[in-house]
This record gives sequence, C-alpha cells and structure tokens, in this order.
Amino acid sequence: MVIKIIRNKKGRFIKGTGGNDYWKGKKQPKEMIEKRRLKLIGKVLSEDHKIKIGVANSIALMGRKNPEETKKKISISLKKAYDEGRRISCMKGKKHSNETKRKMSLSHMGKKISESTRKKHSVRLKKLYKDKNKHPFYGKKQSEETKNKIGKANSLKEHFSGDKHPNWKGGISFEPYDKNFNDKFRRAIRKRDNQVCMLCGVHREKLNRALCVHHINYDKKLTIPQNCISLCNNCHSKTSFNRELWINIFQKLMNEKYKYKYYESNQIIMELKE
Repeated sequence: MVIKIIRNKKGRFIKGTGGNDYWKGKKQPKEMIEKRRLKLIGKVLSEDHKIKIGVANSIALMGRKNPEETKKKISISLKKAYDEGRRISCMKGKKHSNETKRKMSLSHMGKKISESTRKKHSVRLKKLYKDKNKHPFYGKKQSEETKNKIGKANSLKEHFSGDKHPNWKGGISFEPYDKNFNDKFRRAIRKRDNQVCMLCGVHREKLNRALCVHHINYDKKLTIPQNCISLCNNCHSKTSFNRELWINIFQKLMNEKYKYKYYESNQIIMELKE
C-alpha cells in the first residue's frame, strides 16, 4: 500500500495530503498497526515526551464521552486481557506510599457520588460478601485505640492545615490579586470563552454560579487575557495538583483557540502593535 504524503518546509503534514487527515474516517490495516506496535517495544519515553502525550490526549478527548456500548466493550476487552495475562496491573505486588494515599484521599475530597454509582457499589459489594464469613471484619470490633486513630485522621483541620498540607506552597493563596483582576475583566474573559468551561465544556446556564477565571501560570499579578481562562468550580479545583501539566494543557488550548503564543518555558509572547 503506497500513501503519498506531502509536507511543508517545517516538516509538517499539509492538510488533506497525509497523516491524520488521510486516515480520517478510515481504518488502518492490522499489519500497519502491528508494525507500529513492534517499533515501540523496549523504548523508554522521556518525562517531557510523556507530558506532551498527556497534553495532546487531554485536548483530543476534551468534552467527549464514550457511549455506554463502547464502555462495555472496553470493559470486556480489559477484563479478558487481565485474565489471559496479556495485561498486567502496574500495581501488582506493590503498595501505595502514605504520601500517595494522602494525595488520593485529598483528590476525592468534596466529590459527591451519584445515586446510580452508589447502587452499583452496593450491588457489587453484596455479591462479593454474600457469605458473611468472607467479610474481613465479620465478627470483629474495633479497639478504643483504633477508634481514636480514626477520629484523629478525620480531624482535617489538625492534620491538613497550613504547612502540614501536601499542597502547601508557602502561603501563596493569601497573596493579593492584581488590581486589574476586577469584575469587568472577569466578565470579559467569560464572554470571550462563550460562558463555557474550557476544560469540560459545561455552559454557565447549567451551573448555579458564575464560571471561575483561572490564572494559567498561577501568577495572580499577571492579569491579561493570554494568562486567564474560564473554568467551572469542579475543574478549577483540579488545578491545585500537577501545576506544570495544567499550564501546558491550558496554554496549548489557548494557542489553538485564540492563537496566543507561548515559549517552551511557558512564558507568554506579547505581540505589540505600533
């Protein structure tokens, strides 16, 4: 099979002549997929490459949801792969560190589980522990010492406040915003983004509050359109973790949507008009 691909001077595909445009709406031959898979075996990706792949995938899948039929197919294929040993869990034989457990706990904090999800969990656990004797805590009682430990762990004010919090950045959340970060500026950013969360795509009409305006590079004193983006409250809370990743995601998104330019060091390129 011969594919004619034309590239420009920079080495990029010219639209409609090859690459992703050529395969749009088509299926690649199994031989081609297998060749590409074999080439990647044994290769170790750099951290920078991993971040770029993550950013590209996040933007490509942004706002998309798989239909229930597709989800079932993915679930069945993964279960089959694990059962046959073709796919092995990355956590097999390992344990999460206390720091990782704490971060996982904080990431789920404040999230509300829907009724449908609760019912699914209930059905799964009832099947799993149909025989009461199989339950790891059946017939046992927690000691007073354990109860005290649970009580202390639940008192978040004592354990996760100030410099004890894993996301502590030296108190930068208390730093004042730039005087330009006022109601007029925030309304202009929301209007530019069509009153839509730029990450999940939810519209302002479906929310009970106005969209948040997030500083992309986390610098509160750099209040310019190139450094601000509209987010819903749920998506805005996610940006407290993995700051470098979110900076890359948002800057690439703003570049594609509004043609804003940034250096690889995440600095903003300002275009001054005479």
